[in-house]
Formats: sequence, structure tokens, C-alpha cells
Amino acid sequence: MDSESMQASPFPSTVGDRMVTIWVSDYVLSTIGYVLYNGGVLKRHLTKEDLPREDRGLLNTTCTSYECFGILVPSAGKIYPNATAEFEAVATSSPTATVTAAGVQGNFAGTVDCSARLSNGSLVPMFKANMTVVLDLQVSLNEMVLRGNITRLTSHIKITESKIGELSSEVLTSLFNVATNVVILPELNAVGQKGIPVPGFRNVQFVNTRLDNLNRCVRIATDVRYVRSTYLRYDSN
Repeated sequence: MDSESMQASPFPSTVGDRMVTIWVSDYVLSTIGYVLYNGGVLKRHLTKEDLPREDRGLLNTTCTSYECFGILVPSAGKIYPNATAEFEAVATSSPTATVTAAGVQGNFAGTVDCSARLSNGSLVPMFKANMTVVLDLQVSLNEMVLRGNITRLTSHIKITESKIGELSSEVLTSLFNVATNVVILPELNAVGQKGIPVPGFRNVQFVNTRLDNLNRCVRIATDVRYVRSTYLRYDSN
């Protein structure tokens, strides 16, 4: 997607019963994704070190439990025993956002390269795949800071090249969804909770504020209160 293909939708005609209305369209959210994509930010290298200590065995090719990479991808364990899987995920298109009354949905596509980290430290490629990601985002407003919380993150993996034989895209999709929800989802929500401050004005407070998800936009409606500045004045007399 390029900047020319992003088109802003007209805002609804209803304003609401507050003194001030601020509109944030999904076009604005998509342009944020466009900037992040062009800045090379949307990539992630996932290793066992990124997982909680109790879950690091999930990426082993030689398994000590019934839940690990080697069970789901037996050929990896046969060709590269006693190794761990590592993933390099990179966005290949700018993310887009769509706002509805139910919330915000984001979509983007990318590629995934999976390699085996051998016991001698070397890294050998195992397979490549295309990836599509859909996430559901709930937007909230607290003290005039716009925050986001991802409630669902779902990936779909389709194998494009394999050096370890035939693989199941469905099995790898399940594995990748577990890994992303354990690691990437908390990271994204930590960023989302930092939020984006809504611009204000000097000596003006926003009160009785309300946020609504509408068709293709988020509406912030608020009343305002003027706060008189207080200062000390020096009288030379």
C-alpha cells in the first residue's frame, strides 16, 4: 500500500452533546502504520530467549515434552537434532486500520524466515513463509491520553519454500500464534498503554469526556473548563 492509495473517509454528520468534538479517522491510524513500515520498524526476531523461562522448550527440535517444535515439525528434529528454532518476521506492506462500532481492526502482511540454531552456534535456514496478521484493538481514553489494548492477534502462515521437506502450514500457524501471543502481544500492549496524548490548550481543561467508536472513525466528545492562571505580582510601592 502507498500513500496515494489511502483515502480518508468523510466524518459522520452527528456531533453529539458536548462542547468540543475531536475526530480521529482510521485514515490517521493507517498513516501511522505507513510511517512505521517505511521506517523499517515492523520486524521482529523471535528466539527462545524471548519466551518465558518455563516455555523456552517450545522451540526445541529435540523434545522433552509433548509440546515443542520437533513434535510439530518432525523433519526439523531429524535433520537438526538438539537445535532450537528461530523466526525472523518482517512486514511486507503497510498496516491498515478499520474502525467500526465494535472497535478497531488492523491488518498487515509479511514474511517469516525460520532457521535452526545449532549447538555450535551456527544458524541454518529451514523454511520461508508468507504471513497475514489480523488484530482486534480496543481504544480507551484516560486523562486525555488515547490508549490501545489488543484483545486478539491471529496470524496465518503459508509455506513458500522448505529445505526440510513437506510442511503443514496449518501446524506452523498454530505454533506461530502461540509464540506471538506469549511474546509479541504483551510487547504491543505495553506500547499501547503508554498512549498518545490528545492535544490540549493552555488554561483549558477537558471535562466530562466520552469516546465512541463509529463507522471509520473514533469520536472524542468533551466539555471544556477555563482555568485561570495564578501568579504573584510584585508591587514596588
